[in-house]
Amino acid sequence: MAGEHWLKANGSPMYDVKKSPFGFAAMLFQLAVVFIGMPDQIYRNYIGRTVGPLSLAFITLGLLASASWLVHGAREAHDKYLVIPQIPAVIFGAILIGQILLYH
Repeated sequence: MAGEHWLKANGSPMYDVKKSPFGFAAMLFQLAVVFIGMPDQIYRNYIGRTVGPLSLAFITLGLLASASWLVHGAREAHDKYLVIPQIPAVIFGAILIGQILLYH
């Protein structure tokens, strides 16, 4: 069945929180950074029409790291805890880079 690798790994359920509490916790903290920190920064940049001291290199490296983890999680590790938070991280990282290029 297509997508079955997302459901099972080595014959057992892959996303049982009891079996992977640290993966689940890491995903929650990453989602907090992505959905609280990044949108707040994007909003502040938009309102002030400035990016202040944000570094293009720093945000670009963060975007590349998130994109790499996304691809690794989806293609190689088949790890939902890696994939889920990286999708919005890549989107918001791209928005921040756009703002840096636009407002700098």
